[in-house]
Amino acid sequence: MITRAPLLLTLFAATTSPAADWPHWRGPAFNGISAEPILIKWPADGPKKLWEAEVGIGFSGISAAGKHVITVGHNDGEDTVTALDAATGKVLWQHSYEAELGDKYFEGGPTATPTIHGEHVYVLGREGQLMALKLGNGKPVWSTNVAETTGARVPDWGFSGSPLVNGKHLILNVGSHGTAVNRETGKVIWKSAEEPAAGYTTPLLLANGSLTFSNADSYFALDSATGKVLWEHEWATRYGVNAADPIPLSATTLFVASGYNKGATVIDISSSEPKPVWQNRNMRNQMNPSLLIDGFIYGIDGDESSKPSLRCIDAKNGKTKWSEPSIGAGTLIAVNGGKHLLILSDKGELHLVTPDADAFNSEASAQVLNGRCWTAPTLANGQLYLRNAEGTLVALSVKP
Repeated sequence: MITRAPLLLTLFAATTSPAADWPHWRGPAFNGISAEPILIKWPADGPKKLWEAEVGIGFSGISAAGKHVITVGHNDGEDTVTALDAATGKVLWQHSYEAELGDKYFEGGPTATPTIHGEHVYVLGREGQLMALKLGNGKPVWSTNVAETTGARVPDWGFSGSPLVNGKHLILNVGSHGTAVNRETGKVIWKSAEEPAAGYTTPLLLANGSLTFSNADSYFALDSATGKVLWEHEWATRYGVNAADPIPLSATTLFVASGYNKGATVIDISSSEPKPVWQNRNMRNQMNPSLLIDGFIYGIDGDESSKPSLRCIDAKNGKTKWSEPSIGAGTLIAVNGGKHLLILSDKGELHLVTPDADAFNSEASAQVLNGRCWTAPTLANGQLYLRNAEGTLVALSVKP
């Protein structure tokens, strides 16, 4: 589709304080990269396990702020938001709401990550259940069903993008081009059309105040105050699964990738119509987005049902630098300011890798979970949080 207005994208800062909370999807800087250092010399069985908890079926990410560790899981017709104590793993509070398991081709359960902001937690369920809870005790501040109030079609695998706080607005990947609600009341401020269905990405707020995320057919940018579409780049993927968050490479370029053999592109959005700088199939992110480190992109290439691998490509031209099949499917974050990668394979193997554009450099690995693991790791204040689809959540000590 054509661009409707020119836009100059500005990047977020990529660093945060050395030890930090991880209060929302993709961590402190919204890019999957934390400045926090971790232990890099592991025992044979991996970092020490501090505690383990059961949180219900699902793939919701784990948010952590202060003593609160929060995720969402499903049991017996309900999704439950669970807040655990970071030190002990004991349940601090829980809040449940009616929900379908939704186990279409996978275990089902919630997929969006809770967002912690100030004294509140914001949660979006797969069927449009939206709520603000008090961080201290889990009591509801307000709740609504945003799919019903906006008329938005629920995508085939449910809403998966996490709520993004932008001032008094809560930005949601609901509707063809997003929805904004008042985060103090849940009332709709602006909405978009019913079709196409929402994608599975989380809205990303750029430093100039614009937003970028996906629907089933494209990636686009919006004016965050009004929801006006600023530009749109057609990106049709099988089943409408545009699930990997876009990555700003510069003020005028954006990296986009999808699975199901769709591939990746870098688009130039400096003119009135986005144009591809390059496009190929060298990075196919089915679910978890890649990481940008020193001009190179590290990510899982390929679908979990095929033969995926950890891959490094050059952001300038999309050329493959190397590919490592031993990792298989999985999720990854970067720590210590991008000096190390933490990769959780879909089989529960945790890998410590030093990013290097010239070669795959494995530093350590250990089996830390069983079952299917599609949820990205969370690092907060010296502890690493990991979960599997069945709902087993573990806290590992990685403080150096």
